[in-house]
Amino acid sequence: FKNSFDQSFLIQESQIEKEVVKKTEVENGLIVDFQDYEIVINFNPWNFAIKKNGQIVTQEVSEDIFLGGDFITYPLGYFNDNQVISQCTYALEYHIQECIYGFGEKFNSLEKSGQTIRIWNQDARTVCTEKAYKNIPFFMSTRGYGFLLTNSQPSIFHIASKSTRSIGIEIENNSFEYWMILG
Repeated sequence: FKNSFDQSFLIQESQIEKEVVKKTEVENGLIVDFQDYEIVINFNPWNFAIKKNGQIVTQEVSEDIFLGGDFITYPLGYFNDNQVISQCTYALEYHIQECIYGFGEKFNSLEKSGQTIRIWNQDARTVCTEKAYKNIPFFMSTRGYGFLLTNSQPSIFHIASKSTRSIGIEIENNSFEYWMILG
């Protein structure tokens, strides 16, 4: 398992509207301000947090570990299988009072906390299984954000099911992209 990557792609000047968004370079990172939100990005070690009016909305989890030091939920990183990246991982903070909704067609409870959600479209043949035709790798949180994984490969979302402090995401691909939707 490795968790290092090139951060040069993160924020390009052409993507920022100067009247709406303010980018400030700080030691070892960036702070991006827009409307009531602030994104705090640290480069080494990599981490980011999204705040609204000074309160954390969500942030990456990099140290969700057992007492012995093994990961409960893997942070941003990848697994290297015979010099080939076989799986990417990611983790966001989860709060006990938080509710998570989404993932498309599912035949269980609407609120997903405590569940492991497998995203892969396949023939279900029944409603008594987790298989479905309309899986969507998107969820909304009652803390005021949405998360969209823009990847068509099989993925697994551990919504406080492996650890009560994180949402763990495993993607069966050598890269991934996601969008955070605020509001």
